[in-house]
Amino acid sequence: MKGKRVLVAPLDWGLGHATRSIPVVREAMKQDCDVLLAGSGDSLDLLRDEFPALPFVSLPPYAPVYSNSSRLMLKLAQQFRRFQTTIRKEHQRTEEIVKEHAIDLIISDNRYGCWSQGVRSIFICHQVNLLLPSAFSWLSPAVNSLHRSYMGGFDLCWIPDWRGEQSLAGGLSQESKLPAVYIGPLSRFDCPSYEEKTYDLTFILSGPEPQRTLFEKKIIGLVNTSNLRVCLVRGSEEEAKEIANPRITQVGRVNSARIRQIIASSELMVMRPGYSTIMDLQFTGGRVVFVPTPGQPEQEYLANRLEDRGIAGHVDQRTFTIERVLKKSLLYGGFAGAPNDGALLRSALQDALEKGVEDLHIHE
Repeated sequence: MKGKRVLVAPLDWGLGHATRSIPVVREAMKQDCDVLLAGSGDSLDLLRDEFPALPFVSLPPYAPVYSNSSRLMLKLAQQFRRFQTTIRKEHQRTEEIVKEHAIDLIISDNRYGCWSQGVRSIFICHQVNLLLPSAFSWLSPAVNSLHRSYMGGFDLCWIPDWRGEQSLAGGLSQESKLPAVYIGPLSRFDCPSYEEKTYDLTFILSGPEPQRTLFEKKIIGLVNTSNLRVCLVRGSEEEAKEIANPRITQVGRVNSARIRQIIASSELMVMRPGYSTIMDLQFTGGRVVFVPTPGQPEQEYLANRLEDRGIAGHVDQRTFTIERVLKKSLLYGGFAGAPNDGALLRSALQDALEKGVEDLHIHE
């Protein structure tokens, strides 16, 4: 709606929240809104690269510190008080931004504090049911209760998935109690593209440190002696590691157009089964073997779900080898790819811009 001012703020845990915010920003611009980007770290940098003409503001960083082992939950639990402080600061800063920029609508991707009492506020979240490692499953009711209490400041939850059996995220996203709208998978890509296959094997690195770097080092050690045409998408602006093998191409952080071209040019890809990645592959298509981040039960759940559906296999990072990847890839059909018209997102945003909160199209 022309003249409406929309604040779009993705979480800074990895880049997935930022990449799936790209179609939200694009749709808001199509509906003649004035968009203000907000965030921190690499997440905000990615959006600024994608939309260099848009103004931006900074929010307090969550900046989680991850473990170099699989004991992720313990590491995050130790930072809980700091996260609480960040959420309070984030909320205070959001209220200031709303006043300074006359914001009409807030769209927060998993930033718990990015809402305002005086402005319509929407929370994007695919994991409305949080998964914990089996050793901590007894904490699940308390953790999910806290999760929902933090969502309580928002007027509505947008779930980037389909409802029911066609769901990509399965039990993670299926919800009947929250005021929620299913807006379909969010992807920066809208259809498959076709290129000559110039890479036999492409590694697309993502996710939090130190696991991203640990996985990168393991990959480099294995592909240095390979005869395959390999592309290593590092997802980082840090200086690339020296690789002797001339058949290996290294790239840093890339924009949407370049990553789409790399995906279309790859016979087989290896990557993390983050949900934003899976949503992208739903529309681009491609053959993939997933390597879940150690200690992340959500990724393990999604990898198992896709394997059960015959789409993509997965291997454990600890036992990862090129041979295991190639063998596993032969057993699964890959993502077919499909057009994405964004109709559900378009409708949801129109509702949010044009109607009062009490009139939004909420699934009962």
